[in-house]
Amino acid sequence: TSSGRTADDEYQRTIGALFAIFWLIRLDIDGKESFCFGLDEFWDPRTGAPGSGHYSGHGTESPHPEHEETATSTEWRKRRKFFAECDWPALQKVIIDSGLLLSKDGKHDEDRTLAMLVLLAIHDIMKLTDLQPVVDKGTFIGYKAGEVISDHDVALSFVLTRVPEVLPSFAGLNQKQQESIKFTHCKLEYNMGWLVQAEAPPGALLRTFRKVVIKGKVPASDIAFYFVHWLTDLAGAEPFPLEGSEKFVLKFPRRILEQFIYSFSFIENLSGEATETQIVEDYLEKRWRTDVWGPAPRGSNSIAKMRIACMAQQETDVAINQFNELTPADQMVLGEELALTGCRGQQYERDSLEGTESHRKGPAFLVYYAPALLQKAGKKDPRGALAALAEVLRRARELWPLSTKDVDKSVTIRIDALKEMDIPSILKAEAGAHFVLTKTSSVEAMVKLKPVEDFKGLDWKLNQVLNFASCRKGSLKRRRTQIDEF
Repeated sequence: TSSGRTADDEYQRTIGALFAIFWLIRLDIDGKESFCFGLDEFWDPRTGAPGSGHYSGHGTESPHPEHEETATSTEWRKRRKFFAECDWPALQKVIIDSGLLLSKDGKHDEDRTLAMLVLLAIHDIMKLTDLQPVVDKGTFIGYKAGEVISDHDVALSFVLTRVPEVLPSFAGLNQKQQESIKFTHCKLEYNMGWLVQAEAPPGALLRTFRKVVIKGKVPASDIAFYFVHWLTDLAGAEPFPLEGSEKFVLKFPRRILEQFIYSFSFIENLSGEATETQIVEDYLEKRWRTDVWGPAPRGSNSIAKMRIACMAQQETDVAINQFNELTPADQMVLGEELALTGCRGQQYERDSLEGTESHRKGPAFLVYYAPALLQKAGKKDPRGALAALAEVLRRARELWPLSTKDVDKSVTIRIDALKEMDIPSILKAEAGAHFVLTKTSSVEAMVKLKPVEDFKGLDWKLNQVLNFASCRKGSLKRRRTQIDEF
């Protein structure tokens, strides 16, 4: 398979996804128990009570259920905790919004449910390389005639669009359900984590998604259908379907899952009149009220603080307090750069940047892994992490100067090299080397650690030295002197 997994693992994951939708539709019966605890040797839901049966080693029924509180007590406690604390009504709401359930009493729409089952059965079949189609004529989403479509999502979209008859289960659906499945497989360029962690500006996050929704007049129920597919696909990600949804119950942070589910209703508004920026601002405002200190801030730096609160996750209050301790220069950089939208004619209502050099200009920056930096390095030194982020944005702006013609553009700044480091490690780096921000294309740059001896050969129109030493008092002059030699 193209995924690198065995064909059997991919099959088991598909069965896991099918199980997951069955359980989610039956939350009012025994779905919660199956989702959290899995099934016993008779395929009945386990209850989580001692003696209800426990699978040890994936698929092997333990001959001594009474031993479950010793060898697997930690796992079992996690399952019980998820069962007790999961926001089941929120999960059920998504199922209802998608049209799968007609009401909370468990009645389901047969056509809609069949469409979801078909989607889950076929959505990964193009990972089997022998099935990947060849473009017959013209082009298809970047692939030319005669080329094999190796992207499994694009390959399935090709089949659904041009030769649907080769998939009888899909061809047999009514047109409305077929269109729902096709929408789910569009290239939406939507990353759920970018919203939940406020990682991306509105343009990069939602522009393509919104264009597809508006052009196709996609109803909110189809957007919810898309999210249900995402949920069930991830719920079945571990190739052990009899164990319940191990991915969510045991391995996925429940707080993040709840934030994902909470975000769904905001994205469903894409089918309405709200702009990309309005949707993001509404989300940030409600997250602030829920997670932080009540009424959301307004005016200068307000959007930056709201985005930083989402990025920092568990360290929210500390990060916001430390933002206020930054130098005025760093506060200004973060305040302006994080409030750019990447959408022409759109500004945040509570911080429009009017009166600043950045007003109605671009490009906006998506700092890939900024949340990881604030969560990892920021755990011990939140001020240092914020100052480091400000420095990355400052140098990115040198590579992409503000321009009115780029107001509708977003640029990705990758900081993979920094995301797992703490501030002392970033400051110290390696002997004889400096971190450099390198422009790798017209829409992307990457932080790299380069030997000082290589500096003379660099094109300084495409590279900017990152002066992280300015995060600490007394080191600015020394670092600049070293750099000035080049």
